[in-house]
Amino acid sequence: EHSSIANIDMGYGTEDRYYAKAVGLKFSSVHKLSVYGFANNLNRTEMPAGNGDSHFVTTANGDYVIDRAGFSYNFDNPRGLFATEGDLDVSYIDGYSEIKNSKRNFFNTGDIFSRSINKSNQYKFALASNHKLGFFENTSYGFTLIPSLKYSTSHENMLSANASFETDTDSLWHEAWLDSLMSDEPTGVMALYGINREKMRQKTDGESLELAIGLEKSIDIPHTEDELRLSGSFRFSSDKDNNYRQRNIEYLRTQSGQFLNEYARNKTFNREWKGNAVYVLKLNDSSFFNFDYHYNFLSLDNDNPIYSLHRLAGWDHAGGNKIGLLPSELGMLDILDKNSHAYWQKNNEHTVNLKYNLGFQAGNNGTANINADIPMKFHRRRMNYTRPDCDKAVERSMVLPNLNINISYNYSNNEKRTVRFWGLEYSLDHEMPSLYNLLDITNDNNPLYVTHGNPGLKNMRKHHLFTQFFYQSPMRNVHRLNMTFDRTDNQVSVAQVFNRETGVTHATPLNVDGNYSYDMKFVNNVYVDKSRRMQLTNTLQLAGNRSVDQIMTDGEERTEMSRVRNFYVNDMAGFNYTSKSTKLMLKGQVFFQYTRSTGDRPNFVTQNYYNYGGILNVRMELPHNFRLETDWTFLARRGLSYSEMNTTESLWNAAVTKTVNDKLSFKLEAYDILNQRKLVVRRVNAQYAEEVYYNPMRSYVILHCVIRLSSRHNKHHAAHEHIEPF
Repeated sequence: EHSSIANIDMGYGTEDRYYAKAVGLKFSSVHKLSVYGFANNLNRTEMPAGNGDSHFVTTANGDYVIDRAGFSYNFDNPRGLFATEGDLDVSYIDGYSEIKNSKRNFFNTGDIFSRSINKSNQYKFALASNHKLGFFENTSYGFTLIPSLKYSTSHENMLSANASFETDTDSLWHEAWLDSLMSDEPTGVMALYGINREKMRQKTDGESLELAIGLEKSIDIPHTEDELRLSGSFRFSSDKDNNYRQRNIEYLRTQSGQFLNEYARNKTFNREWKGNAVYVLKLNDSSFFNFDYHYNFLSLDNDNPIYSLHRLAGWDHAGGNKIGLLPSELGMLDILDKNSHAYWQKNNEHTVNLKYNLGFQAGNNGTANINADIPMKFHRRRMNYTRPDCDKAVERSMVLPNLNINISYNYSNNEKRTVRFWGLEYSLDHEMPSLYNLLDITNDNNPLYVTHGNPGLKNMRKHHLFTQFFYQSPMRNVHRLNMTFDRTDNQVSVAQVFNRETGVTHATPLNVDGNYSYDMKFVNNVYVDKSRRMQLTNTLQLAGNRSVDQIMTDGEERTEMSRVRNFYVNDMAGFNYTSKSTKLMLKGQVFFQYTRSTGDRPNFVTQNYYNYGGILNVRMELPHNFRLETDWTFLARRGLSYSEMNTTESLWNAAVTKTVNDKLSFKLEAYDILNQRKLVVRRVNAQYAEEVYYNPMRSYVILHCVIRLSSRHNKHHAAHEHIEPF
């Protein structure tokens, strides 16, 4: 007996928007085969659900064509001799994105402001295949092979421009900053307040390949319930990038500039071996010991030659050779940049872990669980780094224990329909800094952002504490409180020293203490009536963090750390209603979000940002097999430094579906009907406050035709007639 399911969805709309989906599933008791194909320019990344249908995630920013096709399978031998499962996925993405940035850098001697814009076209083709092959699973000889393959090619064309200023230029030119940033000559506000300006064209071609094979085996220890699990894997990967950059930099205060035309050819090869052994000593049904050993060896080889094409005649100005062109190999021999480099890195990592889990009954309806493990890390890493002017070697070893503790209590009474839960987690983890940051080198490939190494960096130590309280009443009302605290000691940060005359930043990694974050979230979902058709919801979040870093200007004598504290209050209250016939479903919410940022620098300006609004979702079954789905969001932003984005938006989406029969339906879908969507991301830390603006998906209307098919077949065996002998 086997069954088949298929779903087909085709749509076309305004501005040549289109959507196509085809998903098929065939399955029986011993096999399953799923095939799928997706194509759209609605920013939707479709994912097969494994049940003959799919679900999608929408990317709101940018404008993307996303095509995807593939299949997945599994088959179980009826006698248990083998079982296989796997998939093949092919995808293509063609996208355009536009990112605008407004930034305020904090300095004792007066803040520095910057604006930038980045426009890019991206193209990517990717293929991935993963398989799992189990052999002799019902015998003591059973094992599993796990091969995989990933391959991708990518291309990107980018145009960007950025400038820094000694004053906030928002009130001086508003939207005119885009034209001034891209103009041929700096005039007006740019010439008066600008420190530097850079315009850049970039073209990147990339190729990536990864091959991996894994082996897993479980061994049951005779006459016990103990188990030994063994696994190992090998992975090879290569990444190749050809990067072309043409940069025109203007130092406005010194009335000087430079044109850079560069070509970088980066190649990276990785080889990684892993081995794991886990012995599970079972004490009873809920208590056990785990003895783990994990080994990881990584070999990494990188070659990154950089060629200064602007040192050749005819390649030294923006109107010269087109980006992407190269001279002869012979002509490139003498233009190798001093920042060209190559390195190899070897990582040897051993982790031994002892884990204990104790579970026991706590009262008639309660259970308690205590879980603790102490991973001991033995890590050693070495890097050899070479460039035209130097050879460096760096090595770092670490022998440190980590700690993970988990305590929980669960009470469940089915008769009273009551559930209570409490959990507490704590973890301590140590991490080594990047070996590249430990190199005592200077890299000025980007003239505006010069980086330095720091051989004295310490290992980081991270603390994580989490607790949760949960209660469900007989009415199935839910009350939940989550609290999280994270702290990092010796966090690796990047200290920045800014030159006010040229706008050049020198960046050096260093360890800082005092970084932490906390989060408390209280959730209440309460039914108003016994039929549980009306529900009140509320989520209140109080959160905050302290960011510690170092940022200063040339000539500053004081080197105290900069500390910025962010405090967040978010509240969302809602009402849910479902009619008795379920033909009407309504969900309404109002929200308020507030952020306050304070700092300890003498001239730090306290920042207050907030937004508020409401959301309404309606799903309604109408006569004649029509269904209406609509959502409306009202959003107001206040407190942004880029005043043009302090807006009030009304975002409205809607869809009407007409069902003809069980197999056919039509759907009219409209996105951002009022065409008011804006996308803003805001960040504040000890070094800067930043606002990033993305180009949103544009409004559209699209008509879908949806077809659903299914069938079920029984396999009949022919019966031979039995003839009695004469």
